[in-house]
Amino acid sequence: MGFVKEVVGNFYGNLNVPTEEESKESFFDVLFEKAKLQTGLEESNVDSKRHMSAVSSRDIKLNHLYAVVQRRKSHKAQLDLSFEVTKRMRTDHVFDSFKVATGTNAMNGPVRPRNFDCLKTLISSYDKECGKMDDYSLQYVKHFVAACESGLGVESLVNTIKGSCSH
Repeated sequence: MGFVKEVVGNFYGNLNVPTEEESKESFFDVLFEKAKLQTGLEESNVDSKRHMSAVSSRDIKLNHLYAVVQRRKSHKAQLDLSFEVTKRMRTDHVFDSFKVATGTNAMNGPVRPRNFDCLKTLISSYDKECGKMDDYSLQYVKHFVAACESGLGVESLVNTIKGSCSH
């Protein structure tokens, strides 16, 4: 009956969660902890090291890369995880700069999009200047919507994106 205390994920799919004796604090454990704080990845209060609650759809890739690092401990897996965390930090920086420059930082609730030409222009400008939007960066489209609906000129918004991406 020793299996009763093991995580269900050990028997379902490819998830192999290490026991407490097997787990050691490593550089990538620290890196993942920082990524969880940055992305808001939530954990269950039952046993925070071994039991993860539902993962946001925006964090699936990060969660998967971390699991690969835990399983394989290969250099390539560690680089992939590091690249994903760095890319997310850059995305956060770009949109923080955009929010401050456009004043959408102080949004009060959701804004309904009406100016779709502006929104399409901003998204294509982001794709061109910063790289294609992914699941993580799509959470920030609300700031593009707010900027388009605020009446700011499309050209000035495009220039703001260019400036945010170049730093």
